[in-house]
Amino acid sequence: MSIKVLNRKLLISLMLFAAAGPLYAAAPCNNSNRKVVTLQDISFGIAGSFAVGGTVDVSPTGFRAATGDVVLLGGTWSAAIFQIQGCANDLVTISLPVAAQALRAGGGGKIDVMNFVTQPTHTTPYILDATGAMQFRAGASLILRPFHPAGVYTGQVAIDILYN
Repeated sequence: MSIKVLNRKLLISLMLFAAAGPLYAAAPCNNSNRKVVTLQDISFGIAGSFAVGGTVDVSPTGFRAATGDVVLLGGTWSAAIFQIQGCANDLVTISLPVAAQALRAGGGGKIDVMNFVTQPTHTTPYILDATGAMQFRAGASLILRPFHPAGVYTGQVAIDILYN
């Protein structure tokens, strides 16, 4: 019987210690902690189109494919990688645009970018880790019109992170 009493006292002591909370004060977290950092831009590589046109698709995992009469000609392609920074355990939702445009370096053209997808998926809220961070990858489709002008196209895409 004395063993039961000792076990019960031990259990109560552990519960009281756990209820006392941390022995330090956490740094306050505010909106200045919340931002998105681009770790890698999306790149579609080199491609060309003929009479039909089509798309160059880059998945969030970096896989590249073409549709229509688009020919993949090499170059470097990659999914975009972003890091969300905020407060520990923030609940966040990723909001992507429906479409964006990139402009041809030197002028004379624009190109549409559509069908943005992320990994993890952007349709579900996520909880940031204990350091207040989370990485996600994004892919999209580059729309090539028939006989699209050759060139280097660059642009920016607005990604909204909703902190709940």
